[in-house]
Amino acid sequence: METKNIDEPQFEHEDPTPAPETENTTSKLDQLNPQELIPAKLANIPQVIGSTKVVTHKSKEGIDYIITDDGQITSNQIKNGFEYFDEESLEKYPELRIGKNEYVRPLAHGNIKEISPDILFNGIFETNPALRGKGLGLSFQEHIAELAKKLGYKFLAGYQVNAETARFFLKRGRYLLEEIKDELQPEFQNIMNQGMDETAFHTVKFLTPEDIARYIKPERIGTAVEDKIEFKQKILTLDDVFYKLAETLKKVEEEKEEAGDRATLIEIMEDLNQILPADEQYDLPEISEDDNNLVLDLKALLEHLKSKSDTLIQEATLEQLEENII
Repeated sequence: METKNIDEPQFEHEDPTPAPETENTTSKLDQLNPQELIPAKLANIPQVIGSTKVVTHKSKEGIDYIITDDGQITSNQIKNGFEYFDEESLEKYPELRIGKNEYVRPLAHGNIKEISPDILFNGIFETNPALRGKGLGLSFQEHIAELAKKLGYKFLAGYQVNAETARFFLKRGRYLLEEIKDELQPEFQNIMNQGMDETAFHTVKFLTPEDIARYIKPERIGTAVEDKIEFKQKILTLDDVFYKLAETLKKVEEEKEEAGDRATLIEIMEDLNQILPADEQYDLPEISEDDNNLVLDLKALLEHLKSKSDTLIQEATLEQLEENII
């Protein structure tokens, strides 16, 4: 069950490592009028004071922006309230200063950048603590999706560092990168390049609904949010299982194994093989720890199990996979 208030600030994080340079230096973002970054729904939030404005800094890394109103705030209030906007950030925006220690009040700040002609990447986005729970986070996410489509992008993407934050985006129609069909994954490689942490939740919003059927694995279309969260956890867990199996198998091959390693390898791999449907199981004769061909047989079985990763994730429960971590 989701316990997070859906109107709380939502963070999408951007890796500081620049994406590889491409020959094409033009961007659909060149068409953007910065004032278009301000959601019209801000006018409906009573806590917003006076008029709203936007300050933008554009670079090859995209557009950093701050949306402000006519309120005032001190540097200490910014430091104590925001998580990702601090005094160093203030120094980059002298436009906000209106006195010795007084600044125009930031309502939100964030970053967007084009990572391919079809993908707009929504980097970090953070709302002012005074406006949390007032709908600004939701309004902006809806607005940036509409803006991306207007500019001609097919996908709006980002990544979240934990399940709690990912729920906000998944609940609003995004899909996990892992739910995209394997043969179409190369189109989305640049999303992974924005954050190399595989434990993060890389998410994609399809701006044309018809594209969902084209890009998403059929069995993943329309799945519930909690199913998506568990799906990601099962992927990470199975990766961990395979990694530790390979490491232990290497120790056995090099005759550096510890007591029980051979029995553990046999037990875990046989368990995983039994999870597969009968017609996809590896036809392995009964083996024992003393078999001369044990390493070769287990290597072949491990490669087969890896090739059936999608099936294992679909058939196994998270608990079953966790039980098979060495």
